Order: sequence, then structure tokens, then C-alpha cells
Amino acid sequence: LKDTTGRATQQRLKKLSDAGLLKRVRLLAVDGDMQGGSLPTLYFLTEAGADLLERETGRRPARVTRSDPKPFTLRHRLVAVRARLAIDQAAEAAGIVSPTWIMEQDSHGTPKATKGHSPSEFLVLHNRYQHDSHSVAFRPDAAFHIQLPHNGGFASLLGYLEADRSTEGHLQWQRKLVGIEEFLKDAKGWR
Repeated sequence: LKDTTGRATQQRLKKLSDAGLLKRVRLLAVDGDMQGGSLPTLYFLTEAGADLLERETGRRPARVTRSDPKPFTLRHRLVAVRARLAIDQAAEAAGIVSPTWIMEQDSHGTPKATKGHSPSEFLVLHNRYQHDSHSVAFRPDAAFHIQLPHNGGFASLLGYLEADRSTEGHLQWQRKLVGIEEFLKDAKGWR
């Protein structure tokens, strides 16, 4: 049966949340995205949910909630995910295999803050450079790799996503652009 209203899906998500397998968060700050008078609700996989999936499938999910993201962070991630879904749908419509993705919060292993180390050191998409004796970073919201048909074979395309909701000032963007410039100069950064 097709869930045309979304009600059955919402009921299943609530049950999974009540069982501790998903974490449910309502966005309190909205910008025109209320549907049917309801505040948007986001669901995150919990450690217990990841454990269950790993037992059932033999694979540990790559993205598990380990913190309580702030509303601003949730809004930002929602924009990045919507862009990802649009790119995935475009690939599907073109008959191309969906890209593989690395999201901004993806890390090597389980990041834990230890003395003298930041959890950001474990992030996959985190390149740090020195520019004019200042530290700058290239940290996009997402990166993807897609294989495109080319001359009877395939060509790789790497893409980097930076979602802007007009919430950053000129100085923040200037620092970001310097980080992007340093990344483009770094031959190792493209591997």
C-alpha cells in the first residue's frame, strides 16, 4: 500500500523514536516550511538504532547521532541534504549511478576529544593550511564522486558543496575563499 498522506510513515517513525532507535527533533525556528500547520520534524539514527542495523545487516551505518545539534546546525544540514537529494535525483533521471558522498560531519572512527586534540581533527572533510602566517581551513558541507559517461567509458567528477543561507558575513566568506584557494593549490587535497 502506498502512503499517500505520509501519516503511516510518521507513525512508524514515532514508534522507532519511542523505541530509542531514532532521535526526534522538532525545528522551532521555521522559514516557511511548515506543512499542514506542523513544525518540521527531523529524525536521527541513535547508537541503539545503529546497533540494531548492524546486527541485522552486518554493516554499521556511517552516520549516527552522537550529540544534540543546535537549531542553526540542523537548518544548515537540512539545506545540504536537500542539495544532495537533488543531485542524486538528477543522476537517477540521467540514468547514472548515484554519487558516493562524504558529508561535513563524517569522521574517521569515533571522534573523541582528548587533551590537546579537537574532535574536528577526525573529520574527513577538513583540510588545514597556513596562509600569510594564519591558519585557514577548507571544510565544505559535502563532497561527492560520480562516474559520468565519457567517450565510451567513464570519467570521474569530484564535486564539493557549500550551502549558503546568507547567514555568514563578508569576513567569514573571505576566510572560506582563502581556504578554498589553498585547497585548490594542494595537489594532495584532490586525492
